[in-house]
Amino acid sequence: MAQQRSRPHVAPVVLMFFAALSWPLSAAEKPAPAVDPCVEAGLAWLARHQEADGHWKVQTHESQQKTDTACAGLALLAFLRAGNTETSGRYKDNVRRGVAWLASKQNAKGLVFDGTDAGAHRGIGYPHAIAGMALMEAAARAKQPSTLSAAQKAVDYAFKFHQSDQGGFRYAEKQDGCISVSGWFVQMLYLARKAGLRLDPAGMNRLRTFLKGLEYKKDDVTLFKYRPDDPHESTAHRLAALGVTARLCLDGPQADVFESLDWALAKASVPGWGDGKTDLYFWYYLTQATGLSGGETRDKWQEAVGRTLKDNQCKDGDAAGSWNPVGDYALEWGRVGQTALACLCLLPPEPVKESAPGKK
Repeated sequence: MAQQRSRPHVAPVVLMFFAALSWPLSAAEKPAPAVDPCVEAGLAWLARHQEADGHWKVQTHESQQKTDTACAGLALLAFLRAGNTETSGRYKDNVRRGVAWLASKQNAKGLVFDGTDAGAHRGIGYPHAIAGMALMEAAARAKQPSTLSAAQKAVDYAFKFHQSDQGGFRYAEKQDGCISVSGWFVQMLYLARKAGLRLDPAGMNRLRTFLKGLEYKKDDVTLFKYRPDDPHESTAHRLAALGVTARLCLDGPQADVFESLDWALAKASVPGWGDGKTDLYFWYYLTQATGLSGGETRDKWQEAVGRTLKDNQCKDGDAAGSWNPVGDYALEWGRVGQTALACLCLLPPEPVKESAPGKK
């Protein structure tokens, strides 16, 4: 069994990467214990552009695809992780309306998906898992009976109807899994456990087995394939951050997990802005992985990504508080998804406990 450690080791090459940033924050620049003003501005933009029924029309905000379900989930996660719930906080009404809209899109099986979304593009797996994450987080924070019920139905759907026989998740029901879609389902189930919801032990064990089968060694570092027959080495850095997040959510800290995270950070360049430089999908997962692992790595990554996001946040006009949709995948979620993800990059999760409760 790999040796566990409560504070992750940071490889020298990673420390050299962060040292090269040379971005010390003065006392005046350090964020207050409350939510960072940059995040507050992002939430204010999201609140201004939320529809009365609780969702966001992403195609009116520069998305080339109708991805309303997933973007509603991302936006809600940003509000929730900034401390708002259905019953408290400055944006409690926005959270309440957003949760109600997601619940209204849940079908009899428990799937959360707006049938008018671009389902043929990325399937129903991504939107259900991301919307499910928002429902789990909302349920854990406010314990509203209707939200708890919708969240439990979303969990039951995942195991009963969507999970493949091999244990993973992908775009369609029962489709052989990939680490990308499975990663969002892992986060959903991690939050479901925190909300006290019922999980399927057999389904969780199959999921662990599937993800374990994606691991491989390169230069003595544990990396992760996209699918069992497809390493997708061109995105190995992104898959490493995703795999580390999944491992931490499922199993808690392990020595090889921290080595994988060090590798992903070492492969990352100083976060830049613009096409060919911005990768909010990767940055989101680095925030999750470093946040769940805790320690010096989390603080250094927050300094790096925080400076880039704050320097490139829109300051004027109707776009004030948002981020322009540039970089990988940005036109699939537009300004709404870009702003939600940017906020989430600045709202790292709490470090995971030493061991995952209920692990078999």
